[in-house]
Amino acid sequence: MKKIIIHIGTYKTGSSALQRLLAHNIQPLLQQGYNYLPVGPAKRPGKNTKVGNVQFLGMAYWEAEQLYNLQAAQGALLGEFLQALDQCGDCIPIISGESFCDITKVKLDSFFKLLRKRGYEPHLLLFIRDQASYVESRYNQFVRKNRPSIKDFQYYATQWYKTVDHLHYDTFADMLASLVGQDKLKIVAFGEKDIYETVADYLNIDLAVMQIPDKTINLGIPLDKMRIMSKLNPLNPPPTFTYLMEENEALFQAEQKPIKRSLITPELDTSIANYFAEENKKCANKWFNRDHLFTVKPRNWIREKDIEKELNLNTIIEMYGGLLVNQDSRLSRIENILLKAQSKLK
Repeated sequence: MKKIIIHIGTYKTGSSALQRLLAHNIQPLLQQGYNYLPVGPAKRPGKNTKVGNVQFLGMAYWEAEQLYNLQAAQGALLGEFLQALDQCGDCIPIISGESFCDITKVKLDSFFKLLRKRGYEPHLLLFIRDQASYVESRYNQFVRKNRPSIKDFQYYATQWYKTVDHLHYDTFADMLASLVGQDKLKIVAFGEKDIYETVADYLNIDLAVMQIPDKTINLGIPLDKMRIMSKLNPLNPPPTFTYLMEENEALFQAEQKPIKRSLITPELDTSIANYFAEENKKCANKWFNRDHLFTVKPRNWIREKDIEKELNLNTIIEMYGGLLVNQDSRLSRIENILLKAQSKLK
């Protein structure tokens, strides 16, 4: 039975950086015996690669009630994947998609059985981080994805996390181990070691022969501007709104980095830590051979209700003035493209 490496997340644990490293080093990986399968976004890797090669395939295995599920495309996505797998040759295939951590045990088992029929035994790589940091980072991601149903942060920090199965790390790890075997599951605590070095050690590859992309992929947007974005989300803005916002913010941050702050107050930190205390202790003992799972640094926190009090005219001008300038530039580029296309048709 051949080996297949499956990186399954979780979310907000450096996945985009890991996926960019893999996508930018197809040939060096092949030379070292690995094939980051050219499916999904990996078919056309570019400098802005942020999505794993099987992220969409994982979403095709989601339940019908899960938002953004791709059940309708499962046949096409699975067919593309299996074709690439059959053409893999002697190299060990690598696939990556955080969406796999949101697949039910039954469907994961079905997918792994399909791999075994093709002659591949799954080996899983799972990154985890302290749940409070996860909640805040995931909330920020929801805001930036312009989800019209976004709620205030308090909801995510007091209720939402209790519904996320893969945050119960010991239970989640036991479930995965029951499907592939404990020896085929590698769990890494995010932030304890450089993510590229972690992957290199796990795969036993040489980073010296690889292109090392910038790990700072997802730009941090200040909380006051995030608050404005969250208030605009019910208007259902298109994805270009976020893209322009990030471009604009990158220009300002090139001049001066904002002070990093957190919405996780000491009370929320304690509440979330207490909720997962039993799970985290079991996971630490079983998978890390230690008493604690995470070492959390002190947070520079602020209460959500106080953010709006800090909003000032300069912030609003920066945000909307920059968006208007970027939008005008974008329209000018489109206009030039259309003019060139028109001239060729004459």
